[in-house]
Amino acid sequence: MNYHINFTNYKNNFSLPRLIVDEIQDIPSDYLKIILMIFKDPDKNYSVHLLSQLLNIQEEKVSQAISYWIDKQVLAADTEATAARQPQVHMVTSKPAVPVQPCNDPELKYLLSTMEQIMERPLTSTDMKTITHIYEYYRLPADVIVMAIQYSVKNGKKDIRYIEKVCISWYDQGITTHTAAETFLKHSAEYHAKEGQVKKLLGIADRKLIPSEEKWIRTWLEEYQFSLDVLQLAYERTVKNTGKAAMAYMNKILSNWNEKGYRTVREINQKDGGKKYQASDTEQSYDIDLLDRYWDNVPTLD
Repeated sequence: MNYHINFTNYKNNFSLPRLIVDEIQDIPSDYLKIILMIFKDPDKNYSVHLLSQLLNIQEEKVSQAISYWIDKQVLAADTEATAARQPQVHMVTSKPAVPVQPCNDPELKYLLSTMEQIMERPLTSTDMKTITHIYEYYRLPADVIVMAIQYSVKNGKKDIRYIEKVCISWYDQGITTHTAAETFLKHSAEYHAKEGQVKKLLGIADRKLIPSEEKWIRTWLEEYQFSLDVLQLAYERTVKNTGKAAMAYMNKILSNWNEKGYRTVREINQKDGGKKYQASDTEQSYDIDLLDRYWDNVPTLD
């Protein structure tokens, strides 16, 4: 049978290193599929998990293939420490991103199909257009977008605009790989567990936090990095001095301890143990009346 190259599709071409063709008889077929997928979109950072899903190849074999192509110097190993847990790859050479063709893109098909399963409903045209735009414009890998969708749904948010904001936020924060998304989700889960402990300490169980409360708690846990026992001590001091769980007052106490470099209950008790903060105390002045009036006027979501 005779043949000729169909140049009508040549605009969608991509190049490969010559050694791939030179050694093609010795390359396992799965290894060849994997390298072709990677070179098809060289600006993407495919995870082992995503390549496994797209090509229906076991993750162990995908990892072996990546190691093979790294040894051949077709791929370069990620030097970040986190890569040891979930190998990521990038091209030795790259080309500008080009718009994908949804009907021919297996990654986008996988993304839309998986999204439909997560949402437990058929996707609307707005859903598909928005996710396709995120995929094409921000060039986030499909598995990262899937993780963002799962994160949103887990938080009770199935609105496509919320999902879009999460994806863009992740992109802005550099969360553009499977490993980076895993790290973020682990940190987020750990933080929310701690936040739940603080809410329990403050007796907040039947309502959501208001923005000021969220900001204070995040400051105490992430910026000041106080342990729960330090927060409990501050809470006890607050109730003792004000007669209630006034978070604004508690924030003043914790800010003061942070400024002085206090980090443990023992250190606080030794250096700040018996001191009561009075409005007349110029050095440590807390306007209790003002704080009380503020707290009384804060609306609740009960």
